[in-house]
Amino acid sequence: MSEKKKRNDGTIEISKILKAEVEEPILDDDLKDLEETREFRKIETKNGEFITRYNPNLKHGLSSSQVENRIKDGLTNKTKDKNQKTIIGIIVKNVFTFLNILLFIIFGLLIISQINKPFEVKNLTNYFFMVIITTNLAIGIYQEIKAKIIVDKLALSTKNRIHVLRDGNKDEIYSEDIVLDDIVLLSVGQKIVADSIVMEGSIEVNESMLTGESLPVKKNVGDMVFAGTFVSSGSCKVKVERVGNTSYISLLQQRAKKEKKTNSVILKSLNLIIRLVSILVVPFGIYNFLTNWWKLDWTSDFTALQSILGTTCGSMVAMIPSGLYLTTSVSLFVSIATLAKRKTLVQDAYSIEMLARTDCLCLDKTGTITDGTMNVVDEIELNKSDYNLDEVVGDLLDAFEDKNLTSIAILKSHPSVKKYQVITKLPFSSSRKKCGVKFDIGSFVLGAPEFVIPNNNELLTKFEEYTKKGLRVLVLGKVDDLTSEDVIGEVIPLKAYLIKDHIRDEAPATLKWFADNGVEVKIISGDNALTVSQIAKEAGVKDADKYISLEGMSLEEVASIATEYNVFGRVAPEQKATLVTALKKAGKTVGMTGDGVNDILALKRADCSIAMASGSDAAKNVSSIVLIDSNFASLPKVVSEGRRVINNISAVSSLFLMKTIFAFIVTVSTLYKFQPSFLILLEFFGIGVPSFLLAISPNDAPIKKGFLKNVFAHSLPGGIAYGVGVIILILINSYNGFNINPNNDINVTTTICGIYISIMGMATLFGHCRPFNKYRILVYSLMFIGTFVTIFTPLNKALGYHPYELNFHQWLLIIIALILGVGFYIGVRYLSDKFLFKKENKGDED
Repeated sequence: MSEKKKRNDGTIEISKILKAEVEEPILDDDLKDLEETREFRKIETKNGEFITRYNPNLKHGLSSSQVENRIKDGLTNKTKDKNQKTIIGIIVKNVFTFLNILLFIIFGLLIISQINKPFEVKNLTNYFFMVIITTNLAIGIYQEIKAKIIVDKLALSTKNRIHVLRDGNKDEIYSEDIVLDDIVLLSVGQKIVADSIVMEGSIEVNESMLTGESLPVKKNVGDMVFAGTFVSSGSCKVKVERVGNTSYISLLQQRAKKEKKTNSVILKSLNLIIRLVSILVVPFGIYNFLTNWWKLDWTSDFTALQSILGTTCGSMVAMIPSGLYLTTSVSLFVSIATLAKRKTLVQDAYSIEMLARTDCLCLDKTGTITDGTMNVVDEIELNKSDYNLDEVVGDLLDAFEDKNLTSIAILKSHPSVKKYQVITKLPFSSSRKKCGVKFDIGSFVLGAPEFVIPNNNELLTKFEEYTKKGLRVLVLGKVDDLTSEDVIGEVIPLKAYLIKDHIRDEAPATLKWFADNGVEVKIISGDNALTVSQIAKEAGVKDADKYISLEGMSLEEVASIATEYNVFGRVAPEQKATLVTALKKAGKTVGMTGDGVNDILALKRADCSIAMASGSDAAKNVSSIVLIDSNFASLPKVVSEGRRVINNISAVSSLFLMKTIFAFIVTVSTLYKFQPSFLILLEFFGIGVPSFLLAISPNDAPIKKGFLKNVFAHSLPGGIAYGVGVIILILINSYNGFNINPNNDINVTTTICGIYISIMGMATLFGHCRPFNKYRILVYSLMFIGTFVTIFTPLNKALGYHPYELNFHQWLLIIIALILGVGFYIGVRYLSDKFLFKKENKGDED
């Protein structure tokens, strides 16, 4: 057996990154000798026993009985996805939040405060906040589970399917059904799903998921390939070395599919609000209890303490925006389910927001503007040849198992005759832009002119005329020799093939929609810049004549011109990623579409990544959104859905925070003396029900910058109007000089303040329903009627309101307070809209 050869394919570095021992495979010219002498390590099964490794024939693969033994021993490729939500997990996540636990504790304290009190409806209504919470929880859990079921069904269609050899047949199975020692067939664009050893053929692997290095790594017989990497060129047979928990697949899938640290403005803002409220609500509740106890000279009377405890619970319930997070979650999951029905798989809930905020969309030409179909429209003889070039080009392309769109187009015109014997193959890759084969009759190469004949200026100038017309040019040439790495010697150009991309019928309308909605479109392609520019112009891309070729440019140069051009040609994978990064640094929210291995770096760096289901596993695994119908025209619907959700969440969030701000203001004043039932009307008709109804209403206006600023700017006027109005009403009621409430009757105070805040809730809701449409008019009308019916019918007694017991002066006080409160609210809203939003921010200030 030959001596082990020194390897330079990066395997050792990868193993160090993963902090695991990697068995260095032995290279040998004779594969049988390699298999017979190789010492397999022992593997422990789930039963604690050690198993023997199989040596399957490369043309036969494992037998059915061997596969069954592997399954029985638990040696399949199934791994637990930590990001996968279970139904139990959804329930636990929704129920056991800090604020929910706090509300359950408040519920217990409230029960203590009601012990020995008369059995009255108004006492029971103090617990109504629990009905609202449990209803919200039930709705939220139901919607999230419903969305999970829909998305899981849709995700099945994008699940990785792998070709394996079993019983001499080529079977297609899910990646999780692979077993140890399976013979797997790999080709370009596929994700490698288990650590394996190359047994036949050679491939180039993109290991950027592991090392961050975008350059492809050559893998020959005996080399290891690792789970989570992708085949960028070539094809081969590999034998699975590690599966399930014994391999790196679980870690690497987390790296590939793991949600990036989200840039979601909404998530960050809501987390900040909830954290702030969570920190303050307990000390403010204690403060409320102690100050009210102090007013009673630290009495130990149990009944008095019960009353104080009841009002303390009331203030704490009012401080907690319990439906805020839930409304956001429900809205997002309803959108996920809606998009799933439209054949769009959302793999990260908050990516909907990022796509809605996108103001710069980077598109690959192929598969987006064009539909991926190509035709040879002309052929040009460049030099006389003794060879039958139609046969040569057909056999050359047929020598590779992986076929791209251009090879398929040429094979349509010149099918393989399988006449020539293949000796050596040079696989196509996105970096070299050519492929070649050494036949028994000589060596030939096919590829882009500037990569096949870079020094032939006369021909290259001639081909420019065709590229200006939007045609793709491929040159077939004769070469002295070639290896699996590169060509050797001069290339004699023999024939040129002119290929035309077909522009999607719906592309012009889709691109116009983005232009009309303020989204800048940039075309990034590996093709000739002139060709791409012409196709982009035909499709209606704005300023498509601003094009540039990135061939030979350094990454620094690419970054410097990212904002100056709209069409980029001859873009290498790392240059795509650099363009995305540069655009983000320029203050843009960048969306990126892609369908190939060469797109994965850029997809990972984009704010929102979109893949076509018809594309490679590589693109689908790292993308936030997958278009199942692979139709670029679906994107406007996705963006509109995102805008609807984000705009509505922004609008209704301030409804919840107005109540929170009000509660903090009145609590600080030491005047909060109301039971939880006091705010039922506001919580039900002014916040809870309308927030859900408004969250699902149509709204495709462009997203405003500064989510947190928007929310507080629209909640502070209402919160302050609520708080200051109630404080003034309490003080006037308690001041005997005005003779409004001479007996200082708490029922009168509760009624006056309750009517004020309930009607003020309708005033603020009016502002949040603008601009009105039929749906919003209906929502507001129902809430308005519900509020007044409750106030002026026997239902009012359940809230502790007694409107018919109020005298003229008390009603006059309410009317004056409402006029002043509405005026204050309108004035502050006007000032905030005029000054805070006079100029739209260039970036989020949250």
